[in-house]
Amino acid sequence: MKDRLGHTIYCDQCEEKKALFALKSTKYCVDLKDRPLPEGVTLNACGRCMVLLFNKNKKENP
Repeated sequence: MKDRLGHTIYCDQCEEKKALFALKSTKYCVDLKDRPLPEGVTLNACGRCMVLLFNKNKKENP
């Protein structure tokens, strides 16, 4: 993924891979480092971290 200036955006979680998704946080959301995220924050994630984030938040917020 690239920003408007053409710079590569990297994953906020692993900070190694290029981000493939921009996710908006929901009401009760935490990232992979257990940091609570306020509603509406955009989180850049690679494919692996996106799946991990989804599964983690699904378990914590059924």
